[in-house]
Amino acid sequence: MPHNRPVLLGTFLDDTPRALIKMPSGQTHMLETGALLNGDEILVIEDGRIALDHNGTARWLTIP
Repeated sequence: MPHNRPVLLGTFLDDTPRALIKMPSGQTHMLETGALLNGDEILVIEDGRIALDHNGTARWLTIP
């Protein structure tokens, strides 16, 4: 796994979908749709993946 990028550890699809992200620093964060991840907005949280708005283009981050 790359250590210089965030890693998606899990997704939780209850009333408020959330994503568990491990940052390169080792910290973990639980983020919701609309939150920013390294300046990219989380657009969608699905089972095992999230979509990020990266300069107007959707970029998918998946569980490794």
